[in-house]
Amino acid sequence: MIGKNIVLLFKHHEKDVNSTRSISEQPYMGVLFKSQNSSTWSPSQMEDLKFNLYNAKFDTSVIGNVKLKNKELTVDSGHIDTLTLNPLSTEDGVNKVRIFQENHGHHSTLSSVIVDGAVSPSGETGTLAGIPLSEINTTHTSISDIEIDSYCITTTATAVGSISAGGKSVLVTRNVPFDVIHPIIPVLDFPETTIECNIQSTTSTSLAGTETSYIKNIESSASSIILNESSYMNATSLITSNINSINKLNGIESFNINVNLSTDNENISPIIDTGRMSVITIANRIDNISSPDDIGTASTYVPSTLPEGDNNPAVYMTKKVSLEVPATALRTMLAGAIQDDANIEVYYKTLRSDSADIFDDIGWVGFNTNGESDRVVSTSKDETDFKDYLYTVSDLPDFIAFSIKIVMKSKDSTIPPLIKDFRTIALEL
Repeated sequence: MIGKNIVLLFKHHEKDVNSTRSISEQPYMGVLFKSQNSSTWSPSQMEDLKFNLYNAKFDTSVIGNVKLKNKELTVDSGHIDTLTLNPLSTEDGVNKVRIFQENHGHHSTLSSVIVDGAVSPSGETGTLAGIPLSEINTTHTSISDIEIDSYCITTTATAVGSISAGGKSVLVTRNVPFDVIHPIIPVLDFPETTIECNIQSTTSTSLAGTETSYIKNIESSASSIILNESSYMNATSLITSNINSINKLNGIESFNINVNLSTDNENISPIIDTGRMSVITIANRIDNISSPDDIGTASTYVPSTLPEGDNNPAVYMTKKVSLEVPATALRTMLAGAIQDDANIEVYYKTLRSDSADIFDDIGWVGFNTNGESDRVVSTSKDETDFKDYLYTVSDLPDFIAFSIKIVMKSKDSTIPPLIKDFRTIALEL
């Protein structure tokens, strides 16, 4: 017996313990089975169970609130990265170490990172390019020269060589940035019940943006979302590493989902399954690099016109298109939803009929010099406002193969350029 929950066993023709009446018949609700070994079960035709069943009554005037918070980002959760082999690089005469960490999420110079596990290269003991390992394997309260997959930490010692080192067991904390979020929380909702949700996130900084990181939204300004659906953020956000939570947010969690449960029927309530919860975060890998001034001094600028490489991470390139008949002109068309702070540049390269060049070694040429469209197109109002863009070039030497490259840029990672209906025609004019 637990509280008011009582289970009684009765035999046919015996008296009910709660009255003087005899048990005259069994209900048509099944047969009682018994077992002495929890394996073999035998029916007991003359016995049955009796119990009282109580149901909860819910206060229809009260809204229940469940506040969910992110767990600490740890090695076990997969959010403290073991970096690739020799992820640290130095430049001779510079007191910085570049850390190559894919999708690190540290887009602000205010970010703190913890580095551990770096070892000396062959020929050194306790140092890396002359920099003491104690200055690398520690907590760094700021970073610089930030790129999408790397950044620099500053040391007091100056490197005495340009090397890549660190070994195979370098661990570094990271943030989880997101522009789209998809919470996965199993729910049971019924007629006359309501589940409403909002999220409190922490601000991040776009790679080319000016937003301020590490500001936690208060609950009154939380953004409404729908569980088990993708929600697009109005501003780039992040889930912080534990060190950034401590140093920048006074130790509070950086992310909350607030779930409000209510009912208009006192006999039923909506239900959420807190045992199987997760969140999918999506971040747009996009930057806005057009000159050496747009990257850190410790990085090498790679123009979009070079045959290989590009500092901009959002790049689409077609495969080599071979022609049966030589052409002298290209006409590229696409529909784009390109809002304020976003931009695209379109490039081409051709293989001349009389050329013995290797196609992959040929550089790119921007349509209309800078990769601009033939005419000025007004910016899109939102992500559904697609407009037609046209790029043409003519009077080219006869060519037998071509390729197209589209470089996508944005100062705000929540507003990337969107492209559809892309096609290119090679013409003989």
